[in-house]
Order: sequence, then C-alpha cells, then structure tokens
Amino acid sequence: MRRSKIITAVLGSVLIAGTMALNVGILNAEGIFTYDVDGNGVVNVMDLIHLKSYLIGEEKLIEPEKTEPKEGQTDYKISKDYIDAIKKIDADDVEIEKKWLIDKDRIPYNLSWVEHVIEIEQTYVCFSPEMRLRKYDSGASYEFTVKSNMRSDGLARDETNIAITEDEYNDIIKNKQGNTIHKTRYQFMDAGQVIAIDIFHGDLDGLAYMEIEFPDFSSAEKYQTPDWVIADVTDDIRYKNGHLARYGIPDREDS
Repeated sequence: MRRSKIITAVLGSVLIAGTMALNVGILNAEGIFTYDVDGNGVVNVMDLIHLKSYLIGEEKLIEPEKTEPKEGQTDYKISKDYIDAIKKIDADDVEIEKKWLIDKDRIPYNLSWVEHVIEIEQTYVCFSPEMRLRKYDSGASYEFTVKSNMRSDGLARDETNIAITEDEYNDIIKNKQGNTIHKTRYQFMDAGQVIAIDIFHGDLDGLAYMEIEFPDFSSAEKYQTPDWVIADVTDDIRYKNGHLARYGIPDREDS
C-alpha cells in the first residue's frame, strides 16, 4: 500500500499548483527559490504541510476539517491524523500488509467522499527480486520500488522506494516485463486504520482489493477480517500484483 513516504501526488497537484500561482516558496542555502522546504531533494509531505500553512492558515492545519462520521467511517479527508498515520507506517522499511479480494459493488464505504484518490500505472522490470515502476496521476510523480524477503504467509517483506524523475522512469521502463497494471486507489482512515481500496482497469477490469498496511505484526494479527469481503488473499501468490502482470485475473474456481 505504501506511497514511498511521498503523499506528493495526493496534496501535490492542488497545493503546488496553488502555491506556484501565488508565488509562495522559500530560498534555500544558496539563495535559490525552492518548494523543497526540508531540503531533502524532493517535495514531500512535510514540505506540503509548510506550503499548506501559507495557503489556508496554520490554524486550519492544526484543526483539519473532517467529514461527518457515518456508520463507523471516521475520516475520509487528508487530515493531520491521516498524515501522521502514513508517516508511522512509512517509518519502517518492512511492509506488513494484509490483502482481501472484494466485490466492488459491495464496498461499504462511500468512495466519492475520499479525498486521497490516486491513479496508478504499475509496471514490472523484474519479478525476482521484484522490481517495479509506478507512474502516479498521469505523471505527477514517479517511483521505483524493490521488494524482497517475503514471508511464507505473505504478510511481510522488505521494501525500498525511490522517487525518480520522468526521464529515469522512461529509461527503466524499456526493460518492462509482463503487462502494465492500471488501477485507481482510494486511501482513507476508518476506525484508526489506513485503508486502501484498489479498483483495477483494463485487462484486470472487475478486480478489486482492500489492503491495510500495519505498523507492526501485533496490529496485523489482531485485526479481524471484515465480513463483507470475499476472501483474505494475503498468502495467495496469484493475487500479488506481479502475478497479475504476468497471468491476469486468477480463476476463483481453482482456489
């Protein structure tokens, strides 16, 4: 699920555009105008927090506006609680994640309320070890990821994410293997958990997942599978994205 410690594609397209229109930024150590507030080489979530304070005021950042809770759904907005939860998850290089196959027509969340919606193009350049490219929101940002050391139960594996440029993306994708995956991700908080709903398109149209990435194994083991999902597919290799890129949608009758 993780977003490479960059929510740039989430807040970026709106906030950076608005910031540039208002000519809001800072000078770096060399006196050059920049939007990279923390100076780490990318415009990331912490930079956007600072820039957001210019645009809407610090008091609104501290007390973010929230949608009204409904039937247990507590937060569909990009709030401070949401950002803090993402940062906690991304603090570890080990991805601890559970995945469920779902029926997109039975999703109990109103996805039209979700503020954090990302269009993802996912392409693999190697399947073992797993190396993938992602293009977010038609080129708002790019990412290269390496995953390895997956546990036998599929719950955890090492993950390294690197923000890359468009030129780097176009160069690496020449080594493409399998089909490119197209999906829309709706990511939000519910009852303190960051949930991702993936709706697939193109060759994988009709497929949908719910994913939750946990900060530790204890949280993952305690989480109760919702009764509305079709199946827990965390340990089913056929439902890994790399397998989908090679072989398409699995046949449930073979389960």
